[in-house]
Amino acid sequence: MITNVIGKVTCFITRKIDDKLQLLLIQHPNAGIQIPAGTVELDENFKHAAIREAIEETGIEEYHSCTLIGSQEQLFDEKYILYKPAKIYSKPDVSSIQWAEIRRGITVLHERKHKEFVQVSYIEGD
Repeated sequence: MITNVIGKVTCFITRKIDDKLQLLLIQHPNAGIQIPAGTVELDENFKHAAIREAIEETGIEEYHSCTLIGSQEQLFDEKYILYKPAKIYSKPDVSSIQWAEIRRGITVLHERKHKEFVQVSYIEGD
């Protein structure tokens, strides 16, 4: 049984005008122009996640269909996807200031470990 799996969805939202198929792209506030996509929530199935992400990122609330067109399982060398939010401390000490949090679903690179603390790095997409 696989546990601690993070699901991701990508939504290819299309429409046909004058016999030409058009693909919807969005302007993400941080990540630029992209296809609507996101992380599957805990206990959420992929179809519901795709529809939720499509609504959240486009504002369009009605879709004629939602079809799975494929899946991919990917493992990373030295990279991990956070299964739950991770607190960021000012130093490796739980009594230090906890000043931020990395959200669930973010891909991070493992840098080093000190006791129960793990130093990671990640790049916020533009």
